[in-house]
Amino acid sequence: MIQAGYETLVEAGYAPEMAYFECCHEMKLIVDLVYEGGISEMRYSISNTAEYGDLTRGPVIVDPATKERMKGILKDIQSGAFAKEWMKEAANGLPRFKALAEAGKKHPIEVVGAQLRGMMPWMKKNRVIAEGLRLALIFGHRYCASARLMTITKAFNTEVTEGAEKNLGREFDSGHRG
Repeated sequence: MIQAGYETLVEAGYAPEMAYFECCHEMKLIVDLVYEGGISEMRYSISNTAEYGDLTRGPVIVDPATKERMKGILKDIQSGAFAKEWMKEAANGLPRFKALAEAGKKHPIEVVGAQLRGMMPWMKKNRVIAEGLRLALIFGHRYCASARLMTITKAFNTEVTEGAEKNLGREFDSGHRG
């Protein structure tokens, strides 16, 4: 939704930098307000214009059809179809995952965002994910993913699962165990 908002503004002639601030950079403020006081408190804290837009235009974007698609995705998760798809993807070396992740990194909002954040020296100082923590999270994620795979293994073909675990392990820890 952030990327679609950015694209919509840029396509309408807004400067990419302004679109970045409106759609991405301000998300931290919104999320912090929701985290601290809930959705109603966030609405109270923003401008009346923004609150009116949220209340009247939000339901146009996230409408009953969106909710139906969300229910369909939830069914895929609950039925195990999503897990099976992910296991197959991992067993095959993660080609779609890697392509989509790479495309995401190259999206114009990422390029503009990196340029703008580069002009904000306080951003590096206050980064939530510093390099050491980032590595710990990656390694930790690999082992969490492995534990989930072990649990799911019972439900799927052992050969596919072992291939998926092997590829996930290679992706998340480059073969290092520790």
